[in-house]
Amino acid sequence: MRECIQIGVIVPAAIELGREILFGLRNFCETHGGVQLRLISNQRDLPEGKEKKFSVDAMICFHSSQAFLEKMIRSCPRVVSVSNQQQVTVCPQVVSDDRAAGRLAAEELIGRGYRNLFFAGPREHAFSLERLEGFQQCAQEAQITLQRLHLDDVLESAAVFSEIDRGLKPAGIFAASDLHARWILSAMPKPRSQVPSKFALIGVDNDPMEQALSPIGFSSILLAGRQIGHQAAKIAKDWVEGITPRAKVTRIPPVGIARRASTQSRVFADPLVTRCLKLVEEHSAGLSGVDEVARALGVNRRTLELRLEKHLGLGIGQMLRNARIEKARDLLGNTALSMKEVSFLSGFPEPRMLSLVFRRETGETPTDYRNRVRGTLKKDYSEHSS
Repeated sequence: MRECIQIGVIVPAAIELGREILFGLRNFCETHGGVQLRLISNQRDLPEGKEKKFSVDAMICFHSSQAFLEKMIRSCPRVVSVSNQQQVTVCPQVVSDDRAAGRLAAEELIGRGYRNLFFAGPREHAFSLERLEGFQQCAQEAQITLQRLHLDDVLESAAVFSEIDRGLKPAGIFAASDLHARWILSAMPKPRSQVPSKFALIGVDNDPMEQALSPIGFSSILLAGRQIGHQAAKIAKDWVEGITPRAKVTRIPPVGIARRASTQSRVFADPLVTRCLKLVEEHSAGLSGVDEVARALGVNRRTLELRLEKHLGLGIGQMLRNARIEKARDLLGNTALSMKEVSFLSGFPEPRMLSLVFRRETGETPTDYRNRVRGTLKKDYSEHSS
């Protein structure tokens, strides 16, 4: 085993995902002794010919160009890509789960009552195609059709918005990234008067620069950049120590949604459904079950179930679970409360029940979710703490 493992890094700090990946790499080095990063920041740092080699043990690159990666591999055989622009075959790749990001966007828009859905993004980039796939799959499950619009250049944004504007309203728009979301908003006349009353909009990356440049703030999917960086560094370190990477592609699920005014509206024509959603969102932890919700709204259970099924495609029980899971996510990601406190405040009788339902609904434990959101794999919290 080497005394100190040197990992070369070519990751841009100019974009939010790149910055988060760099934080993840740094966090890995802080928690694992004997690993150092060497930032390779510009073209002058790259080797010119086959003979020149990097004096590092492994490389982590925010690139998915086969030609570029092959050049890197000739200089350093152990290369890990953290770019999701294209699929990679020449080296391991650690990227966001873009299908999951698409599903998350669809769940947000459909859950708020939008039935006229649009996707706008590049024609060929892998991240765009996979986000579209997840978005489309979730829409199909809800028996909702969507329209795909190509948006490769800012010059196309006016035509894209015109196409959306010709459709039925209110419309839910999923942009492949925050950059594409900003382009759409910039092409929209008087966006403050149209969002979210006519158009709901959600992007991906939660990039502060795109938010600052946009005429209004918009909701965005939070990618797990720190987890991507952490996992890429782990693969590189293990590889240097003789453990060959098993998977060609490792996909890291998104963290959640940064909600802003662009998705605040609910568009249900049925006032009972709107009242029910408001009640559940505000009081899910204190509501004991389906019958109590129906009593609070002054209707019988069957009437409420039928109206919810018609407009949302789900029942009160699932609504309550979704609201409680969302509350638990917020507490897990933004507080240091114990699992017992999180369970109580989100409406679960005990940590064991929170863990059971959370894992069934999200695919991961509350502890794993908390660690992922906070950008570390250290087990600082126990699911059964008291």
